[in-house]
Amino acid sequence: MAKLFPEPNITGADIDDWKKHLNRTTFQGGGLMLVDWSEKQTTGIPQILKGSRFELNGSFYRVESNEAIKDWDGIASNRWCYAYLRASGNGLAEFYWSLAKPTFQVERGGWFHPTNNERAILSARKVSSTVCRAKTLVGGYGKQFPVPTADQAGTEVTVNTIINIEAGWYKLELTGGKGGTGGKGGDEGYYKTADSSNGLTGRPGRWGNIGVAGYSGINKTFFVWLEEGTLEVKLGRTGDDGKPGYPGTPATASAVTDTDVGSGSGGCGGDGATGEETIVLNNGKIVATAPGGGGGKGGVGGIGELGVYYTTATNSSNGSISYTSHQKTTLLLPGNNGSNGNGFTTAVSGSVLVYIL
Repeated sequence: MAKLFPEPNITGADIDDWKKHLNRTTFQGGGLMLVDWSEKQTTGIPQILKGSRFELNGSFYRVESNEAIKDWDGIASNRWCYAYLRASGNGLAEFYWSLAKPTFQVERGGWFHPTNNERAILSARKVSSTVCRAKTLVGGYGKQFPVPTADQAGTEVTVNTIINIEAGWYKLELTGGKGGTGGKGGDEGYYKTADSSNGLTGRPGRWGNIGVAGYSGINKTFFVWLEEGTLEVKLGRTGDDGKPGYPGTPATASAVTDTDVGSGSGGCGGDGATGEETIVLNNGKIVATAPGGGGGKGGVGGIGELGVYYTTATNSSNGSISYTSHQKTTLLLPGNNGSNGNGFTTAVSGSVLVYIL
């Protein structure tokens, strides 16, 4: 249970009452951290601004002029680091950078160095000696601060992954999975033609058309505040390809007097499926998505042909043979259309670019 804090006597206050009042005031001010800093964009090393106020181990400090944070050069590039406030003696306190990650200590009312009595102020990502990203108050909220600019290339994620991140502003560029390719159109069935000396012969039909390639996934850009924890990337897969159309029914003939009809047209290829969306999650919660691209149209099947056949007649006067051509007037049945793509292939074609701002 919670215990009531001792109250001073409202009349005839004595030294004990003064101690009670002082103790309560100090306790109430525990965890005080009213702070702002310079250089909120991606370049520049922040300073703690004049007027910022802190409580540290029961004592209260005020920044009299803009204060540099020490030990920046001692931090390696591409590392997360933290600014701490520590007492330096003679009623003064100073700020310094450290790789040590703070822990929350409820009795002290805030975030502290894991082993020292030093209050955590800022977290940041050191990119280089002059570039400092993802600057934010330890335990603060992103909506309190302006969105930084993205003036350098991000890190491209090309495999599904889960990575650990610190709280801060991020820019996410997502591309959904590519659409599947349309199926090839079916070929026309073989049809029959003839000449005046050889009678009917088989001839290959027209080829079906190639399906259209799938379209690239949709590009989306997000500026988001991400909480400390995990960033999970699920890249979109390429849509399933459409299936080829079936060939048309071929015409057949075994003699010059054959009266079979012309060959059937090829079936159209099936359309490719839409690509899978790309998803980014922060601590299991979706924060950004990009749709997949549309599937390509299936190719048109080869068009059926009307074959030609010849009949013969013998001239009774001289016994010579003549040939008479006849055009066939009906096409056989066309091939069935190929089925549309369904679902996704195993190929991953989505992508994510992550910028730490």
